[in-house]
Amino acid sequence: MAFNKRGPRKAPSFPFAKGKHARAISDRSGLEYPYLEMVREWNGLLVHTSEYESKQPQLDPIVFSDPEALKNARPQAPLSATGGVPNQLSVIYPGTFGDTGQEVGVATGNQIGLELGNVSVVIS
Repeated sequence: MAFNKRGPRKAPSFPFAKGKHARAISDRSGLEYPYLEMVREWNGLLVHTSEYESKQPQLDPIVFSDPEALKNARPQAPLSATGGVPNQLSVIYPGTFGDTGQEVGVATGNQIGLELGNVSVVIS
């Protein structure tokens, strides 16, 4: 008789039996059914395919929320600082030309105009 130098061979192992002759008891009705016809429900119960109930859509409601904040929000300028025009913003540098602030430029829409002495710069 010849022996393998590595020792006896091991048969292949499988984690579970196939269960073709096995029987299982349903968690819902308590009746006995073939094991291969059993399915697991969403709530963890092992039931027969004839007793299976899918999860109701009302159990997972879709929640919609209204966005309340703006991405690049800015506070509205007071009307007294803009001369009563809400889309106009005055640029004031306090302390550079005396104790009171002096209006240097006016921004309207997407245009900015600055006046410095005799030089006028308009960026649009």
